[in-house]
Amino acid sequence: MPAVEFPLVDLKLHDINPLLTGHEACESGHRFGPFARDCHLIHYVTNGTGVFSHPTGNYTVKKGQIFLIHPGELTTYTADKNDPWTYIWVGFNGTVAERLRALPSPVLDYGANTFFELLEAANITDMREEFITAKIYEILYVLLGQREQKPHYVAQAKNFIRVNYMLPITAENVAATVGVSLRYLSRLFKASTGSGVQDYLIRTRLHHAKQLLAQGSTVSEAAFQSGFNDVSHFSKTFKKVTGLSPSNYGETSG
Repeated sequence: MPAVEFPLVDLKLHDINPLLTGHEACESGHRFGPFARDCHLIHYVTNGTGVFSHPTGNYTVKKGQIFLIHPGELTTYTADKNDPWTYIWVGFNGTVAERLRALPSPVLDYGANTFFELLEAANITDMREEFITAKIYEILYVLLGQREQKPHYVAQAKNFIRVNYMLPITAENVAATVGVSLRYLSRLFKASTGSGVQDYLIRTRLHHAKQLLAQGSTVSEAAFQSGFNDVSHFSKTFKKVTGLSPSNYGETSG
């Protein structure tokens, strides 16, 4: 069966920009390459097997696996003579696509149905490129989601603190919102920021309290608006960290 490729318009999208997609049931021993592409290209094998020759080595690729090509990589792929492969491919570039370079191997298992859903593009005329872009994001989620999960925990926790510091939240609340134990989150947080979750929360609150005091707010106003429900505790914490009492800080900053 000859290759079938869906025509696309280069929209020049910044994050993910789809450039080509299609499918092919290869003949016995069918060989493609050696060629280098100017985009990221992912093939998903739906049936059969073949050999993917990559700068890092030769890989036997079978049904349910993908093989990945980055821009500028010289590769060749050859269908098995006895059990030639069938595959679906999608090519794209963009800033988000560059994250694929962090994957540990150019050949990986892929358990989702996203590539089969890509074939629906054949029936789409309006916004075909946007549809394919959405599917590429799903593919990236499957390939990168689990591997990038730990950094996301820290980023999610920091953002939760940033938008909720003025509320009576605790480090335990932060961990529960992110969906992990406080002990685990604290370990990730310490490795990423150099401080624990509770310390980061306090310093975020003090940062905003300083801004309020510099703008002329009273000590009580600064305390409550930055998330401290006890003025005395706020004053002690503020002096311990900054070396000045809140009132003295307000006077020197005003």
